[in-house]
Amino acid sequence: MLTNLCIRPLPAHAHFLQQRYGSQSNVHIFETALGDENRIATLHVARDYEGNEHDYYHSLVKFDDTPTIAWAEGVDVECRTLDSLVVDGSIPRSVES
Repeated sequence: MLTNLCIRPLPAHAHFLQQRYGSQSNVHIFETALGDENRIATLHVARDYEGNEHDYYHSLVKFDDTPTIAWAEGVDVECRTLDSLVVDGSIPRSVES
C-alpha cells in the first residue's frame, strides 16, 4: 500500500487533513514546515485584501504584497529538516517507487 506523507505547517490545513484522512493507516500528517534546520519559523499567511485567508501561497519567506495577496500576519510554526524526520523514525529512510 502506498504511503502518503502530508506536510502542512498551517494548523488549520493540518487539522483539515487529519479530520479527512487521519483514520487511514497509509496517511501520515505532519503539522510542520520543511527547512534547512530544525527551528521555530514564521509562516507568512497569505490573505486577500478583504482579509480572507488564501488556501495557498503561505510561505516561510516574507514577500512584498502584490495586487491580490497581502502577507499581513505571521504564525510561528515548527520547521524540521527531512533528515530529522528520518532520524526520529517519523518517515522512512527509503521509499519504494
